[in-house]
Amino acid sequence: MRQDFEFAICNLQFAICNVGSAIHLRLTRSPFDCKLQNANCKLQIGCLQCAIAFLVFTSPLLAADPPRSEAADPAEIERLVKEIEPSPLPATLLRSDGPKVDLVRQPYDAATMKPYLADRLSPVDILAEPAKHPLAAAAVEAGERLRKLAKSGPAKLQIEFRAPLNPGLKKQVQQMQRVPARMLAELDEIAELLEQTAQNRKAESSPRWRAHFDLLQARVNLWRVAIHEYDLMLGRIRKDELPELDAGKGENGWRLAPAEKVQSSADVRALAKEAAKQLAKVEMDLHGTPWAELAKRDQALKPGLEWQPAKLPPVGKK
Repeated sequence: MRQDFEFAICNLQFAICNVGSAIHLRLTRSPFDCKLQNANCKLQIGCLQCAIAFLVFTSPLLAADPPRSEAADPAEIERLVKEIEPSPLPATLLRSDGPKVDLVRQPYDAATMKPYLADRLSPVDILAEPAKHPLAAAAVEAGERLRKLAKSGPAKLQIEFRAPLNPGLKKQVQQMQRVPARMLAELDEIAELLEQTAQNRKAESSPRWRAHFDLLQARVNLWRVAIHEYDLMLGRIRKDELPELDAGKGENGWRLAPAEKVQSSADVRALAKEAAKQLAKVEMDLHGTPWAELAKRDQALKPGLEWQPAKLPPVGKK
């Protein structure tokens, strides 16, 4: 029994040494040279001494921040960010209480950014030979279509309505629902394009355009959820499913506000979870890059919507 116990302890100590040595090798690029181990140490007395020695010798390394190289050139980061921005999100619907981050002024590590900044494959190069870069070509096309959609669609999405809910207003709302319907049709086509092209992801040699593609795919799904929610909210006007107004507080209408939960169908809720999963993966896989910062920011957005009573200003005044 005692021998079994001692053997178990030794195995545990040996495992600690192995893990510790691997960490030491990763941090220092050199193997851990144990000065205490005797020639006959085979899971015997030396293993405890080695474990203690490792903890003593490497604890300062583990506590210290990993060494960083110089900061990446802000001008190069700005060039990169301009490529990402063609995939905008509809600020009218997708809002966050968090502070905005200046992506260009963020201190990015030059070594981390090197493979992305060294990659000079431009949209012009891609579109000249799309067959060579199908993933990048899809990202360029999807980004351009989203940019056009952002200039027209969200601006037409009304987020405030005045009481009362009369038949005339409901008829107007029915006409308004054509806008999100057209937007969803376009977004679904873009999503299908990206999904089909995702099969070529491993064949894409450009790390920069792989990153663009991954963030873009997540953002398109986030768009789709937001537009589904907006269409649902318009439907609630037509069904008289709005919260009661308190005249004593001067409430004279309703305003759309971000909601913690998505209220649309199960398919849309599943899409919201998929978008959140995709954004979390981008943040993790591309840590220390502008894509990770944007993914982190987008995860704070609330795609769910709800009507709230509001005190709206007189017509013609803001």
